[in-house]
Amino acid sequence: MGRVKSPQHGKAGTYNGGCRCAPCTLAVAERLRITRANLRAKAISNPELVPHGTSGAYHNWGCRCVTCKDAQKARARRKTT
Repeated sequence: MGRVKSPQHGKAGTYNGGCRCAPCTLAVAERLRITRANLRAKAISNPELVPHGTSGAYHNWGCRCVTCKDAQKARARRKTT
C-alpha cells in the first residue's frame, strides 16, 4: 500500500474536501471573495449576464433589482421554515 498523503492546509480544495481548519476556511472565503468581485465586474460591463430573479444574482453578482431582492427574500423564508 502507498502512503496516505496528508492534506495541504490553507487551500480552498482542502476545505472542499472536508477540512474546516482556520487556514482552509480563510482560503475558501478568499476564493469566494475574488469570484464575486469578478462576477460583479462582469455585471457592470454587461448587465445582461446577470441571472435575474435568483438569490445567486443577489449574493454573487451583487444585483439589487426588485426581482433579485424578492428571490433572496423567498430563499430566506424557505431557510427559516
